[in-house]
Formats: sequence, C-alpha cells, structure tokens
Amino acid sequence: MNYQEVTLSPNGARLQCFIQDASKELPRQNRRPAVLILPGGAYEVCSDREADPVAYAYLHEGFHAFVLRYTVCGHDHHLPSDTVFPKAFEDATAAMTYIHEHAAQYGIEASHIAAVGFSAGGNLASALATMAKVKPSAVILGYPSVDHSINDDLGIACPTMLDQVNEHTCPAFLFATQADSIVPAVNSLAYAEKLAQYKIPYEIHIYAAGDHGLSLAEDWTGQENSDVKHWLPMSVSFLDHIWNDSNLAWGSLPKHNAFSINTSLKILMSREDARNVLKENIPQLMPLIQSHPMAGSMSLATLAPHAQGKLSKDLLDKIDRELQQLDQTEGE
Repeated sequence: MNYQEVTLSPNGARLQCFIQDASKELPRQNRRPAVLILPGGAYEVCSDREADPVAYAYLHEGFHAFVLRYTVCGHDHHLPSDTVFPKAFEDATAAMTYIHEHAAQYGIEASHIAAVGFSAGGNLASALATMAKVKPSAVILGYPSVDHSINDDLGIACPTMLDQVNEHTCPAFLFATQADSIVPAVNSLAYAEKLAQYKIPYEIHIYAAGDHGLSLAEDWTGQENSDVKHWLPMSVSFLDHIWNDSNLAWGSLPKHNAFSINTSLKILMSREDARNVLKENIPQLMPLIQSHPMAGSMSLATLAPHAQGKLSKDLLDKIDRELQQLDQTEGE
C-alpha cells in the first residue's frame, strides 16, 4: 500500500491517502472505487476512531481510502463561529476535487467515489451531496447531524442540510441508533424522507441500541455492538447496487449524476449525444479530451481550473443543463 499526505488549499487541511498497490495478480483492480472519509467530532476535532480505522475497513473491501482532517474549531479557538463550516466545506470540496483530478494516477474509477461521514462529518458529507459542484456519486452517513439543531448545539453557523436536498442530491446510505441522545435518529429519518420526495435512492438502518459515535462498532474502536457493526458491509453492498445499475425502485444514480459536468469524460465520450454536446460547446478542448491519457478519468468540473479560462462558469452551467436534458429525455 502507498500512503501519503497532501496539504490542500486554501486552509491547509490534511488529506491522508491510502492507495492500494497495483498487481498483475489482481488485474480487475486496476480501477478501484474510492471513499473520502470525514470523521465526526462536533467541528471541534476530527475523531481518530472515525478516521484511519474506517479507512482500513474500506481498504479491506477493495477501496482506495482518503481521510480528510478538515478545519475545526479546535485548530484555532479564536476562529469565528460563522467561518467554521464554510472553511470545512472548502476543505471537503478541495478533497473531492483532488481525488477526481488524480483518479487516473491513483487507479480510481472516477464515477465510483463516495463520501463517508459521521456525526458532524455526516453533516459535511451531506453538504457535499447537496451543495457541492463536484459531488460524490453516493454518501454513507453515520448518525449524521442534518437538521437545524446543529447550530444551537455546536454554536456554529451552518446551513440546515434538510433544506438543501433537491433533485441533484446524490444517493445515500444512512445508519443511526434509537438510543443516540447526542444526534437523535430523527435526523436520519428526516433526511431519508427528503430523498424519497425527490425519488433519490437511499437505504436506511435504525438500530435499537447503541450510543453516539460507534464508528465501526468494534471493541477496538471504542464500543462494540454486534448489530451495528454490520453497517459497513451493507454500505458496500449499497454502493454496488448504485454503481452497477441494479433494479432499484427509482433507478440507480439520479439523473444529474448519470450525465452532468460531474460525469467522467470517459463516460460522456462513450455516448454520441453527450459527445455532440461537448463538440458544440467546447470544440477547442476536444483534441485534449480525446488524446490526453488522464482526461478520461476527469470531469468537466475538475478540468475547468486547468482549461486556461476556456470553461467559464456560465459555459459550464450551459453544458450541465444540456447534459441533464439528455438524461431526462432518454428512453421517452
């Protein structure tokens, strides 16, 4: 395994990268899925029990794993309360962009990148799912704090994630416990209800017993719970359903994830009508997209900062609308 740490702009957040080695004995693993792990800690710390241990668990399941040590109040007790979430969100979006931009280098399937968040980290993961320009293709939310109470409980200024859910939100796997008195399970239930309103695939598990902050629910991560520990393999199964287009009630990925500026260029170039959208809007970039070895694993959203001004926000928004329209009309 290759381990490295990357410092992200603009806040100096630390991204821990756990990259599995390529091997001739594992030819099917040249392109692996990846998870971006966002530990909890009430935006005061990044919990160790929800960081490396979770990364190792997903590594065992065949993923590459990334742990983000995002900006928290504990780094600077003088940090104004209204800047904590915005800085953490900047860190999370920078991490997601970094993973997409280095997908080819690390051997990552760019369309198979999920975010995993716990408690306050679940709040941050749900922000990526709802508010980010470069979204994960799915999120795993462990006892997430997503309602308005996070502002009062933690004394920070943070959007209510329940209000951010819309048709562009990515699918979610949620788990929580009835006994959690820190972040009540109604947070997860309400988030799932919001997803259902927009026909976005989800899976939810509310366990009868267990305290807050269970992490893997193993003895070595602080609290063992024989029921809750099953959440991780079930989350892997959920991602398999999402990524492999299983027969879910509302399809697999929501429409915007299937065709948008966040879709890998490899996928867009494989479909004639999507390829035509690119040819019409960015003909000057087509030779680069077709010839550059790393371009296929990137999306237009991640390519934009390197396109020397050829992909303005207005142009990206126009392309995004046209790509989404393709998906909405497919099969009609």
